[in-house]
Amino acid sequence: MQRQPSRQGLQQQGNQASSQPQQQDSDYVYFQRSTSGFSKEAIPKATAAKIKLEHYYKVAVEAAIERNKRYG
Repeated sequence: MQRQPSRQGLQQQGNQASSQPQQQDSDYVYFQRSTSGFSKEAIPKATAAKIKLEHYYKVAVEAAIERNKRYG
């Protein structure tokens, strides 16, 4: 089973990109996130895909909440 990073670990990772947070397990993996390797065309396409996915799931969750209110 793989270990999932905690929300706090992710926040620390974003806040301390170059330094390791104190008292993490030795097997904790950090990734440097950067768009420097992407082409100029890829970034707007990725942003558009992100917005579409966020909208799709927002609508799906709102529909599920409404459906549960009607039947609950």
